[in-house]
Amino acid sequence: MKGLVTLFVLLCFTVVDSVGQIAVTDRFGRDLSAKAIRLVDWEGYIANPAIEFTVDIPDAWKPAVAVITGSNARLHFADRALTRSEPATVSSTGPGLTLNIPSGGVAAPVVMAIWPDRDTKDEAHSLRIRVYTATSGQKNIVIPILVDDQDRDRPMDFNVILETGFDATSFYTNPRVLEETRRAADDWAYFLSDNKVDETIRGASRSWIWNQDGFLSGYWVTNPVAYRGFLLYAWGMRSIGLYSGGAATGAYQTVDGWPIGLLSAGHVAMDIRGNRNVLGWAFYGSEDDWWRNDNHPRGSADFYSIVHHQIAHALFFSRGHLKWDQLKATGGSTAVDIVGYLGFPIVVDGYDHLYDGGNEKAIVDPASRRGVFGSEAAKGEGIMAPYRWIPTKTDLLMAREVGYELRDTTPFMDIELAAEVTLISNGSEYSAAAVTGGVPDYKAEIIRGALPAGLRLDGFTGVIHGRPASGSSSVTIRAEDQMGDVVEQEVFVNVASTLALQPATETPSGMRLSNYPNPVATATLFAFDVAHSGPVSLDVFDLQGRRVDQVFARSAAPGPHQVAWSADGLAAGIYVARLTTSRDVQSIRLAVVR
Repeated sequence: MKGLVTLFVLLCFTVVDSVGQIAVTDRFGRDLSAKAIRLVDWEGYIANPAIEFTVDIPDAWKPAVAVITGSNARLHFADRALTRSEPATVSSTGPGLTLNIPSGGVAAPVVMAIWPDRDTKDEAHSLRIRVYTATSGQKNIVIPILVDDQDRDRPMDFNVILETGFDATSFYTNPRVLEETRRAADDWAYFLSDNKVDETIRGASRSWIWNQDGFLSGYWVTNPVAYRGFLLYAWGMRSIGLYSGGAATGAYQTVDGWPIGLLSAGHVAMDIRGNRNVLGWAFYGSEDDWWRNDNHPRGSADFYSIVHHQIAHALFFSRGHLKWDQLKATGGSTAVDIVGYLGFPIVVDGYDHLYDGGNEKAIVDPASRRGVFGSEAAKGEGIMAPYRWIPTKTDLLMAREVGYELRDTTPFMDIELAAEVTLISNGSEYSAAAVTGGVPDYKAEIIRGALPAGLRLDGFTGVIHGRPASGSSSVTIRAEDQMGDVVEQEVFVNVASTLALQPATETPSGMRLSNYPNPVATATLFAFDVAHSGPVSLDVFDLQGRRVDQVFARSAAPGPHQVAWSADGLAAGIYVARLTTSRDVQSIRLAVVR
């Protein structure tokens, strides 16, 4: 699918008016005008990584003004603080950014990301750059944008049970209130493993419930049901100052009967009138609406943002969780993974928020350029505008510091080089991914050794591909991702085994089978032609000849066909896809990688 999307974008959106004059380069100085800007939509509902690119023009055109616009509402730029430049804008049709390009000097990078969605589909958008010059008039260029969507259909490991039975205001009878609370809880829980916690039996966990008068009076309850995971009480109230709140409560979670320092329950108490304003709550039905509310007291508040924040207090950042109490007592976290990611320790402030105490300022997540938990309203040069509040990688690293185990989702998969790659045929050439993880596009290069004749390393994707004649070799590859993380390693390129496994065969007349991408991380698109009407089956087998999945099985008319296939549930390894008609059989090999 990615290959088809790429072709579509390049055919439909490339504008040659000023290609070669308006220079658009990535953070490694490579020309993007003939390729595309690649954005990543990380797995899960999380603030996505921002990438940098630079726009420059010939000196003879300067000074000039460049207006950059994107074609989709979820695209957005970081704010700029340049003289006479307008701030970044967002809208239902896409973002905008105006740059001053002065005479002399070095062009400053533009920072861009895509807001997460909740599907698993790759996307194609475009970036239009209009340059207004005093000497040469208006110049234009359009650059394709490809979005690598890493979401996948995956059940929860960690369970958050929502309990609204103690809501005396009937606030939670509103289906939108209930839906947004459920969604925010699931968005946090998606990243958590089950921690192998024991079941909390009915009546074993004691929790405090505030009355509807706010944080003035309340009463104790015990859990009305047995559960495994986290019990989240939610109710409406009317508090002084229109404040909402979230906190942990209840008994400690146990594993094999031993307490682990994490409380098993918590609450979110939501003011029914809004959040520190008198204009009420706002609810939005589409992810394209993420930009419509900045949660300023002058307007209505985004209910999702505030309930998301309060749920995080209950789950992670609250008095009662043993490790959180220790972090508050000692001033914060100096954990190696946190300092390695941020470059400095995290301080826990008096409001149970994350704070950069050393620099006396809010914390901005390095990957997404957004304010972290408690700093969601962070603004400034190079920071993404503070609209809807969602999890950041920093928040989840701190959740792990508190004691939760995180699942193996893509935000936490560092850039890696394979020790050995075996090339796989996709029907036209052989390929294998030498670089995985991190945030592509990469800067991948061979610094020692040479690939077998007929192969080359794609410096953007980290894929080795081509038509090898014979032989294998070892090369040392150095790769850097968009976040600046670097790996260097010797890689054995296994060509001999590839050719032995996959002897060249002639394609049956009138029948072709291929797939892209290959190797397959999550899903691939099979394309095949059949010459005659009749029954067609497309099956996937392991190397022991056992059928592991049936992709397609029905009557098909002559001509081309396409069908998507998900590799979820299959272990990494080599598989065979076999296309069978009444007259012909064709097989290709594919690799599933994890």
